[in-house]
Amino acid sequence: MCSISLEIDERHYYIVENFEPKPQITVMLFVNFISISVNVVMFYVTILNSKNESMMYRTVSFIHNFSLFLAQFYWGSILNPIPLLPLPGVQSIGVLRGIVSTFMLLVFWIFLFAVSIFMMYMILLIRLRVLARRGNMFHLRDSTYIIIFLVIFIFVFFPILSRIIPFHVSEESMKNHLINYYPNCLNLSNYPGFFVFVNTCQSKKGVFVVLVSLFGGATLYLIVCAILIYEIKMQSYAWNVNKTKNHIKVLKHTIVQNIFRFLFLAIAPAIVLRNTFLPPETETTNTFSKNIILSVTDITLFANAMFTAAPIPCAIVILIQNTTYRNFLISKIYCCDRKTPTDNNASISSKSLAPSTVLQKTTTIL
Repeated sequence: MCSISLEIDERHYYIVENFEPKPQITVMLFVNFISISVNVVMFYVTILNSKNESMMYRTVSFIHNFSLFLAQFYWGSILNPIPLLPLPGVQSIGVLRGIVSTFMLLVFWIFLFAVSIFMMYMILLIRLRVLARRGNMFHLRDSTYIIIFLVIFIFVFFPILSRIIPFHVSEESMKNHLINYYPNCLNLSNYPGFFVFVNTCQSKKGVFVVLVSLFGGATLYLIVCAILIYEIKMQSYAWNVNKTKNHIKVLKHTIVQNIFRFLFLAIAPAIVLRNTFLPPETETTNTFSKNIILSVTDITLFANAMFTAAPIPCAIVILIQNTTYRNFLISKIYCCDRKTPTDNNASISSKSLAPSTVLQKTTTIL
């Protein structure tokens, strides 16, 4: 039973009254262009040079990276939301605004993002399945791993989706909510793609579920990493030095990649959520330095761009970490650089040979 009663908020919200979508549309187009370019190169290189890994590991790794890229590209182009905090709502300015409800667009993004998270755990468990020693407690049957996959699948998908579904209300209900509780924000309903969180009780529960899921997921990830390190250490006595170093390197690379994902996917929303604690009429803030004054809109745009750009540093790190990928990419670039001078030299040589040919013919006639 919900015991939270809302009060009428007659304050003026700066971000609502000064709504300007063009800067974010421009920035997101640029970020998505860079993301597509970098990730296409990464997928091309990894697909052609991942023959040392098993087919299952390559498939799961590809789905993991591709789903993250697709989710963030979708976020920056199809959904392209502008958080309206401290007003509990978002304004979609993506290509499908006004055509598909913002709520449904948001649910589909959550699904894509959850696929990426689920594949992150699958990568670790596939590694554990390969490394676990026979007779050890972590050497499980295939059926047991399938059950673990299903449990993690439910843990990743069910809590968030079950908390977001109760927020689905009609556009008319959201307009009435603005009329009743935010009378000075009615102009928000003039823009297609607006979405307001009407159910305050569900908002509190949703935040709680998200926090529990984050801490629970991080704990599970660290536990599996610790088990992998333990198994590598225990098997190092039976392996040669190169094999041990290779397994440690692969695990280290995976952790580093996920750290970069965390930095862009967690810190950016944290910057946006800070707006919740600002007065609604606030126009500028000196968040980063007393000498640097930024508008709330600029900070929100920066955070959104960081969030959308998450696949870019991940792809770059993947290409830099792996020696095979790096050498393959360098060789392709080097070959492209050498083609142009060769072609030019060939044309120059043909031109230089022409006068000598004429001279030979003249000599023959004489």
